[in-house]
Amino acid sequence: MQKLLLLHGALGCSAGFDPLKIELASTCECHSLDFKGHGGSEVPESFTIEKFAGEVLAYLNANAIEKIFIFGYSMGGYVGLYLAAYFPDRVEKLFTLATKLRWNPEIAAKETAFLIPKVVMEKIPKYAAALQSLHGDQWESLMEKTATMLLELGKNPAISVED
Repeated sequence: MQKLLLLHGALGCSAGFDPLKIELASTCECHSLDFKGHGGSEVPESFTIEKFAGEVLAYLNANAIEKIFIFGYSMGGYVGLYLAAYFPDRVEKLFTLATKLRWNPEIAAKETAFLIPKVVMEKIPKYAAALQSLHGDQWESLMEKTATMLLELGKNPAISVED
């Protein structure tokens, strides 16, 4: 049976794929993981696409998976693209949805303008509550570290259009 790895987006977690995993169970062996700082795990000092890719490689190694199909949503798709560019021997095929490929300082500033926990709590309290439900009390730190990562990505994209 073909193996498929589902990679969540920024501020998401693997639990978001549970309904999809149920639907696909008869056709493939589905895997998913929470990137560090997501799904209630401790938020590390910083995030990078390279670190997230390293987490995927560690997961594949720990599960004795040489090569896998990857579906990545948003940031998960960007991690998948990074893996396909720099570790093509580990990626059978890659599918992405809502993944932003082009990053520069202007795009990063626009994307991070909405990643301010205090504003989210005031303007969209239901979203803040949902994030707290997914990630625990550290959701604010997760959001801030994600914004910092995206701003850095705007200065130094992890992959290029040429990749």
